[in-house]
Amino acid sequence: MTSTSYRIASSTGRRRVPSIGLELHFQLSTLRKLFSPAPKSLPSSSPNSNLAPFDAGLPGSQPQLNLHALVQAVRTCLLLKCDIQRLCTFDRKHYFYPDSPNGYQITQHYHPIGRSGSFDSVCISQVQLEQDTAKTIYSDASTLIDYNRSGNALVEIVTTPTLKSAHEASAFIRSLQRSMKSMGISQAAMDKGSLRVDVNVSVSGGGKVEIKNLASVRGAKAAIEYEVTRQTNLLEARSDVFQETRGFDGEKTFSVRMKETSSDYRYMPDPDIPPVYVDEVGLRNCIINHTQKFISRCKDSLQSEELPESIMQLLSSSPYNLPYADAKSLLDHSATNFFKEAWSIHPHRSTANWIIHDLCGRLKDVEFNECLITPSDIARLIQKVDDKTITAYTAKTILAQAITGKIPINDIILQATKANVNNDLGTVLEALMKRNKAQANQLSNGEEKIVKWWVGTVMRELRGRCKVEEVEVLVRSLLGR
Repeated sequence: MTSTSYRIASSTGRRRVPSIGLELHFQLSTLRKLFSPAPKSLPSSSPNSNLAPFDAGLPGSQPQLNLHALVQAVRTCLLLKCDIQRLCTFDRKHYFYPDSPNGYQITQHYHPIGRSGSFDSVCISQVQLEQDTAKTIYSDASTLIDYNRSGNALVEIVTTPTLKSAHEASAFIRSLQRSMKSMGISQAAMDKGSLRVDVNVSVSGGGKVEIKNLASVRGAKAAIEYEVTRQTNLLEARSDVFQETRGFDGEKTFSVRMKETSSDYRYMPDPDIPPVYVDEVGLRNCIINHTQKFISRCKDSLQSEELPESIMQLLSSSPYNLPYADAKSLLDHSATNFFKEAWSIHPHRSTANWIIHDLCGRLKDVEFNECLITPSDIARLIQKVDDKTITAYTAKTILAQAITGKIPINDIILQATKANVNNDLGTVLEALMKRNKAQANQLSNGEEKIVKWWVGTVMRELRGRCKVEEVEVLVRSLLGR
């Protein structure tokens, strides 16, 4: 759908043009939370298992800024060509919901880290760091709160309301999603909660409506289309479009509450977090590296990585020649590097198949740079499948065990290979005896001279995957039988 689809002429001759703005909340790829030492929560974590006193809002607990989150926020600003603010501060946004144990969210209202950027010709208003909230789980009998997510580091990207159609908005979300993922800034997976989108929609002549917590690009597109039509119909009927917050149930939007204003949130500077000075010499009071400029370091790290289009072109051309769908699965920067290193050890199409279809599926919400299996591990495993040392089924079993990290993968491969060879030895000998009946009869008749022939034949069939002594013991056990 193009933007012209929404320029509807009213009965008075006035053209109704929508204005669409986006607020994109990316969960940053960091090891710990924004203001506490607790590890970043993953969707697979047990409820309320990854939290520190500060995440639970316990009295006396103090925030500790995660510098890696700050680095990721600066890299986001560089990607979006934003003006990085020399001074950024953290503020308290007050509201009272069960998912906010402190009664406020720490965000950057007055002095965000970035302003005035552009991405894919869409103007970026600001970029800000903020805490994630807890997860509320509703059921008929009760309401449960999982505080694992509370305090995870988010970067919020706010666009100006210059998008004119659902199509433009969804294309922008997908493009930014790919770039944030390929740069290693965020996993940007909407289905796993590492990207959530709020949409602001207004049609000329009406009020602004915010649609919260859209969990898919398709859902965002559908919500915008529905809301533009709803507002246009109201205005054509000479009814008011109120400024409010709405939800989306997959088919239609519904009213949640009247839209809050800044004064409702009672923003105030957080007295426990000092201002952060981001400049060309580093972080005042906490310089990361005295000999290198902080922003220059971030630029270097950004330039050392590749944009999605470059990665797609690389993976779809020689020597990899991956189909589009497979290349798209490896867009994440750490996944691309993992694949390239594994390919350098075992340059075969099977390497791509195993990493994309087997390893990716088992990693779930773990990023490749956090994976306990190395590229050389997976390459050796695939080699053993390709040369028929082990079966594909055995390799999948090894992979499942190795991901836990409890036993080194080499030990698992050794055990499985030994068991596999012992099973193969009897099977191979039985098959060979059926194909070589004359020699089988000689062995059954106890002819000693035939033993060496059988040992050599079995070794050739197994390609040296077992010891000569083991084969001879088995062959002699059949001598004269």
